[in-house]
Amino acid sequence: MNFYGKSLRLREEALPASGDEAWVQRLWFEQLYSETLTTVTGEKIRILQPGFWNHGAGPDFLRAALVNGAGETEVGAVEIHCQAPDWKSHGHARDRHYDQVILHVVWQCGPKLFFAGDSQNRALRTLELSSQLKVPVMELRRHFRSTELERSTGARLGRCQKEMAQMEQDAVLRLLEEAGRYRFESRVERWGLRIKTLGWDQALWMGLADALGYARNREAMGSLAQRLEIGLLLKIKSGSRREALLFGVSGFLPDRALPTGRESAGWLRELWDEWWQLRGQWESLVLPQGAWNLRGVRPLNRPERRLAVMASLTEASVWKEFCSLVRTCSLAEQTSFLKKRTHPFWQVHSTMKSRKGSPQSLLGEDRIKRFWFNVAGPMAAAGGRREVVTELEKMRAQEVMKPDSVAAARLMGDRSLGPAGRRLLVREGLLQVYQDFCLKDYSQCGTCEFPEWVRQWKALSKSS
Repeated sequence: MNFYGKSLRLREEALPASGDEAWVQRLWFEQLYSETLTTVTGEKIRILQPGFWNHGAGPDFLRAALVNGAGETEVGAVEIHCQAPDWKSHGHARDRHYDQVILHVVWQCGPKLFFAGDSQNRALRTLELSSQLKVPVMELRRHFRSTELERSTGARLGRCQKEMAQMEQDAVLRLLEEAGRYRFESRVERWGLRIKTLGWDQALWMGLADALGYARNREAMGSLAQRLEIGLLLKIKSGSRREALLFGVSGFLPDRALPTGRESAGWLRELWDEWWQLRGQWESLVLPQGAWNLRGVRPLNRPERRLAVMASLTEASVWKEFCSLVRTCSLAEQTSFLKKRTHPFWQVHSTMKSRKGSPQSLLGEDRIKRFWFNVAGPMAAAGGRREVVTELEKMRAQEVMKPDSVAAARLMGDRSLGPAGRRLLVREGLLQVYQDFCLKDYSQCGTCEFPEWVRQWKALSKSS
């Protein structure tokens, strides 16, 4: 039975210039602030979890937790600036992706108070960090304790790291593989229910959209797949009309000026010739401006290119073949099929105006593997395909995602799992632990139950 499912001090340096925002972020990460902090409006707050340091697009720290002046726990993001007005000058006041911020931390407020507000005109609490430090400013660097690994991943070592360090390599791998199997089994159950609710085709369509949205655009992709159901698209014989609907309802078709490039203008003109006839009927369902998060997205992972993949599958005969391959659960056949998806424009473009030198695949092998693990494999297993287990055991992950590295740092520090650590079950097991424990603990490991689970698992393994 699946146990998981059951149950160097830095050298002294001169302080950097006051405009060094990365340095202020480092101070926050090192937690060199007072136990109780006071905002510019006089509210007393206490930080439970400073959050995970986000080195990509969006707020500087994610999944932070604090106790507000009313004694309530709030969970959200933290944004760091050197000066309070930087919030507005950096464009955050108009960016909905910063609406999750619960605390605006600035090094100095300045002589004139500035009150930050989000895209919904809600006021954000702001606090000045320089006046609420544990130690004098000139001694700050002496108290830095984080390692390069912690800073690069944006997460501190977890309390469970000591327990994991005492385990043999094989035992660590078995534990993580159990967590990975539990993660997969959970998806089998979930997709079985979705098939009953939505039907096979629409469930697969929603799963495909979710997988192609990645973390940043899953919500937008999901909304699009709901508004344009696969059953509707399959009834449309014209490929350009199906594509016009996808790009039109997604909001990616420019309203006014078309790009000047001959290739861009030609492809867009063909879509517009279809979309202008459909626009009146579908305009109310077009995704709102700002629905897509394009900050920090790699050019080849842009959602427009993923929409091209979806469009290429909406021809009735192609969709029928795709469904058949998902039902048979063969990763090799699905990989071959999906890598053959082409598009005359998006194979050589990453944006409407940016052209690539040579054709690039619309989908990479690692993304196809993640789609198989999260959608195709579970759907096949829910349909009774026993071969899924064999496929699952032999799969390897090509690319390490950010959550993988964060979970690995918290659980194991700089310990390497060797080639076996590339097994997809191991990587997915890390993600499951991260999801079940790291993302649900706001006490900085103080009340986390995972170390005790590890001890129980070790005892159970020895007795069996």
